[in-house]
Amino acid sequence: MSIDKQRLAQYCASGRKQVHGWLNPVDAEMFLQILLLQDSLGIQGGTAEIGVHHGKSFIPLCLGLRDNERAICIDIFEDQAHNVDLSGQGSREKLDRNLERFSVAADRVVVLKASSFDVSAKQIVDAVGSVRFFSVDGGHWRDIVVNDLNIAGNAVGEMGVIALDDFLHKEWPDVTRGFFDWNRGAGADFVPLAISPNKLYLVRNQTLGVYADRLFAVPTLKSRILKYYDFLEQRVPILSQRYPYFALALKNRLEQVSPRLYEKLLGYKRGRF
Repeated sequence: MSIDKQRLAQYCASGRKQVHGWLNPVDAEMFLQILLLQDSLGIQGGTAEIGVHHGKSFIPLCLGLRDNERAICIDIFEDQAHNVDLSGQGSREKLDRNLERFSVAADRVVVLKASSFDVSAKQIVDAVGSVRFFSVDGGHWRDIVVNDLNIAGNAVGEMGVIALDDFLHKEWPDVTRGFFDWNRGAGADFVPLAISPNKLYLVRNQTLGVYADRLFAVPTLKSRILKYYDFLEQRVPILSQRYPYFALALKNRLEQVSPRLYEKLLGYKRGRF
């Protein structure tokens, strides 16, 4: 059976605002379109997240399930002794309440209270099957980032997608370091699909065309492409939260035609947009 597209779209558009956590509009749209594309292509599998917090980005992974599929999340929750970099503070009680609020059935979800150092890819696959969408948002120091990406890389199926949170974030440089260390070794088969304001999306090299050609033909994502950038030998779309393509085109045209009006309307000096 197909996923409930309406419930999923409503959550990504507005429902997510009711849940504490981090999922900006660009990433919400990426999650939505990836899950819709996987459904249309008949890609089977569970979904997973390391670092669930209160469920803000886990809920769409649950709403994107078919009837025979399950989701799994891993978090230390209140066991904050393991949270050595203070990168978040999850709550099992708030997670359960939010899952109930958005009608995610308890028997569709596996919740593991554990450090991801104590979880294996096999354990995840045994619980929900091969994973088609894996969100990584756990600890933010180098060793655990490599660990979590190893888990995700071994758990996702051939057509799986990995979303790594806080890539290139100035407050969490070890996330970027951990990615490159992983990508040079065990993760060499994965290539960048897109870079958003807060996440790096990864797929296997042989499936890049399947995702890129279809995802970025969707107007709501195409309009968010700020530019393409050559990164890790791929032409990667850089997605913008503030200035999507049509806004930049309008800005450039207005600046050319009437620089004074441009400065007056936007309140910016020329060249600072």
